[in-house]
Amino acid sequence: MKDIESNFFFSGKRKNKFTLIELLVACQPKLPVRGRRPIQAKFTLIELLVVIGIIAVLVCMLLPAIKNAKDTAIMAMCRSNMKQMSSGFIMYSLDNETYFPPDTVNLLELTWEGVYRGPGFGTTAASGVWVPWYSAILAGQYFDQKHICCSNFSPQQQLPSNQVVYCPGWDRQYYGASRVQTGIGYNNNDWPFPNFTSGIDYKQDPAVVAKPFQPTLSVSNASKLVTLVDTNGGSIWGNLTTSNVNYRHLRTCNIAFMDGHVGGSKNAYNDMVDGTIHTQMKK
Repeated sequence: MKDIESNFFFSGKRKNKFTLIELLVACQPKLPVRGRRPIQAKFTLIELLVVIGIIAVLVCMLLPAIKNAKDTAIMAMCRSNMKQMSSGFIMYSLDNETYFPPDTVNLLELTWEGVYRGPGFGTTAASGVWVPWYSAILAGQYFDQKHICCSNFSPQQQLPSNQVVYCPGWDRQYYGASRVQTGIGYNNNDWPFPNFTSGIDYKQDPAVVAKPFQPTLSVSNASKLVTLVDTNGGSIWGNLTTSNVNYRHLRTCNIAFMDGHVGGSKNAYNDMVDGTIHTQMKK
């Protein structure tokens, strides 16, 4: 026994570490009486209410941050959609002598995927066939839009096939019947017309246009000229007043410009008045 003690204390190898099993055994509660379960501590009602109150306060603090993060993500998605469409406008202009797409085209007749629409077939000579700017035969073909998006055709063909046309924030809050309420509008400034886009009436003579517009080859304000903006549903906008513009993204509206970049504004109308942004093309 003496030899064992001397080996333990004077061998220079003092045991100063515990195994996991030894720690678990040491942490076991003491039994007050042999064979009985250990006495376990319980929360009082006041302690439980305090814990619930702390959790409630933390939730209240976190919810605004979570909502803000969600709104920021939706705003980024909308800007990405606008960026894709702006790139499509530029590609369209390169293929069309630097003209940007018209906001609408009114045709006397149109055949799409084997379906004819014209006088006596879903339309009249007076009304014609109205085709919007995001249609597959206009700018839509440059951002993978495959539907004609014209009300004279089937309900499926009336809807944009690519969600890039929609503002995701608007798409979440709109509960109406019309799926062509895109929430992103193309420039159709009421007066004077913006010079680079307008409706075209081809019903009588393709050489005659109702509101002629100009190529963008020599535009001088492309970085300030608004092409797309968040709207109150419509796919075109006539001015930048609150009746047209929607500030759904953290009290900001997204704006795309002719040169392809995308930004935002807290008050688009005031920005237009002070010259920060433009609604008409200048040469």
